[in-house]
Amino acid sequence: MARYGATRISEVPTDAALAKADFRNDPDLLFALARVPLIALAVGLGLLIYSWSRELHGPAGALLSLALFWFSPSFLAHAPLVATDVGFTAFLFAAALFFRRECRRGGPGGAAPLGWAVALAFASKFSAILLVFALPALALVHVLDGPAPTRARRAEQGLKLIAGAGLAAALGVWLIYGLRYSASPGSAASLPWDQALPPGETGLFAAIVRLARRLHLAPEAYLFGVCFARVRSVGRAAFLLGRHSREGFRWFFPLAFAVKTPLAALVLMAAGLVRCVRHRERRVELAWLLAVPAIYLAAALGASLNIGHRHILPLYPFLFVLAGGAAAPWGNRRRAARIAAGGVLAAALGALVVFAPPWRPAVVYPDFLAYFNEAAGGPREGWRVLADSDLDWGQGLKSLAAWLQKRGIDEPIALCYFGTAEPRYYGVRYRNMPGGLPFAPQAGFETARAPGWLAISDTNLQGVYYDEPLREEWRRFLERSGAEPAGIAGRSIFVYRLTASF
Repeated sequence: MARYGATRISEVPTDAALAKADFRNDPDLLFALARVPLIALAVGLGLLIYSWSRELHGPAGALLSLALFWFSPSFLAHAPLVATDVGFTAFLFAAALFFRRECRRGGPGGAAPLGWAVALAFASKFSAILLVFALPALALVHVLDGPAPTRARRAEQGLKLIAGAGLAAALGVWLIYGLRYSASPGSAASLPWDQALPPGETGLFAAIVRLARRLHLAPEAYLFGVCFARVRSVGRAAFLLGRHSREGFRWFFPLAFAVKTPLAALVLMAAGLVRCVRHRERRVELAWLLAVPAIYLAAALGASLNIGHRHILPLYPFLFVLAGGAAAPWGNRRRAARIAAGGVLAAALGALVVFAPPWRPAVVYPDFLAYFNEAAGGPREGWRVLADSDLDWGQGLKSLAAWLQKRGIDEPIALCYFGTAEPRYYGVRYRNMPGGLPFAPQAGFETARAPGWLAISDTNLQGVYYDEPLREEWRRFLERSGAEPAGIAGRSIFVYRLTASF
């Protein structure tokens, strides 16, 4: 960067050409290393799904459940991402599985896996607070799953497991935070509690947090994080079917589930549900499988945080196990094997290719985050339904660089990128348009040159996080600049040819 007389990337003009050698770190390597433990958690989740399904449905059903997980576009998209969603899903599912097993067989030391699962769930995501309701629901299933004379003993067993899980969660959180209450070691500096929990705020939540702070019941940073997550979840911008809201949409998650799940998986889940309902001896297993998802879905429907289908990923492992019932032995192992093989093939094909419309099949690989099933028009039309982490989480920058390189475009482009990566690392010289990169100087609309090129991320094109005046400015700019669609990079960044100056 010496040729620009600068020592920092931020000091170099955004339309200047930089080489990868100009950057101190290799982001591709950093991300690759960071993804390893997340992928390992996803592999572990797959093994747990197979294990529970095998207990219920045998080898054929277990293979079908595992295949639905293997070829789930949502998990293929989110498992490699450095985020908390898949890890929390794995720990929540493990907690439910180990609670069920311990209720079924008991034994000394058998509660250890349950304690670890609950502790890691609480340490991984604040949504683990729902276990406070989910574990008693599972205990109730255990109480009802037996003759009346044994229910008192079963209730006592369930309460002991819940108490043990609670202690494990508390210990796990303290260990994660180094057995230290203060957020800053060796410092008396306090966190900005007036922002996360205003002094005048009342209600049960505020009372519990203040009591926990006073008695040091949990690390300060953990308590602050809980409050921060709660504040951020209220009044957050949301997008659905071309509409914007700050209060959320009541049917956001059901619709997201319906269009982000392969149709083959939906059919198999329904078949597994019907089989469990029709066979009386399997109805208890249905309660074990649906208790946690029902509580989690109820919480999601009651929340105003509608920023991504990823928030209901914890529903899927339970439903995959349920779907395995479609291939459970029907009195004929060969028939079960044929059903499982057909289900595996349908799951693989449905995740990789979307036939919408039928005469124009869309290959999803490798853009699994942009997956939408046939009901939503496939990945070509899904941008009209959802945005943000359901389609565009900044992952299209490499694809944009390849798109430009393939067409020999090396001039600076007008860029409105929804993400935080540095475009110049991938060879994209740009002018940062209004509402674009937050860490680079933003140019005005008048700096976009015609003829020239504009690349805008779908989330910004939809104006998900813009106020109405900025959304209107973008609409006028696209009209006045004669923007003509030229392509879509990574199914998430729209590229336009600008034909008119203004």
